[in-house]
Amino acid sequence: MLQSLRDQPGTQREYETIYIMRPDSDATAIREVNDRVRKVIENDEGKLLRVENWGKRKLAYEIKKHSRGIYLYWRYLAPPQLVSELERNLRMLDAVVRYLTVKIDESVDPSARPSDVTDDVFSAAAETRPDEEDYYLGRNRDNIDAGGESSEGASEAQAQKGEAGASASPDASSAAGSADSAGSADSAGSADSAGSATEGGEADSTDEPTAQADDTAGEGDAADQADAKKEGE
Repeated sequence: MLQSLRDQPGTQREYETIYIMRPDSDATAIREVNDRVRKVIENDEGKLLRVENWGKRKLAYEIKKHSRGIYLYWRYLAPPQLVSELERNLRMLDAVVRYLTVKIDESVDPSARPSDVTDDVFSAAAETRPDEEDYYLGRNRDNIDAGGESSEGASEAQAQKGEAGASASPDASSAAGSADSAGSADSAGSADSAGSATEGGEADSTDEPTAQADDTAGEGDAADQADAKKEGE
């Protein structure tokens, strides 16, 4: 590969490339893009220094009707021609909505810059942690499952509470009905007793004048008999 005359022999330039992927990209899609970028760097005699997944972030403005995106950060050593090839590949990927490459340094000795990228680090770069919006809206699978179980448990508790209330209502109605019936019976009994006592009292008072009239009639008969006896004599 041809080397720029500005660079010292045996040295490379240091670059940073950040590309933004669609917010709905899963780990498989991110891994495919990362594998392709790594292959381009290694095939063109570059050296990968660092790979990081910055997670899902809000964009300053909408890009292809997306307000959020998954940020991937790459730092590597490469000749100038490699950047053009890398961006050409990123341009052909539908999952990548935007990319940017910045030169950090030049005339860098590759042997003096160790790489921090291991197999585990590279695999971890394909995993995107949920952001605050996903966490609070329950878009994470674990949170959705937990939230669903909680919702189901709350629904069951409410249903049991409703059943208990429905069971208690008939009993309360029965008790109220019994109390009303008892009150009605007591009132009726009191009214009957009062009515009976009143009627008995009125009957007794009407009998007294009758007895007095009988006594008066008896006295009148005795007086008549006495007068008749005197006349006979």
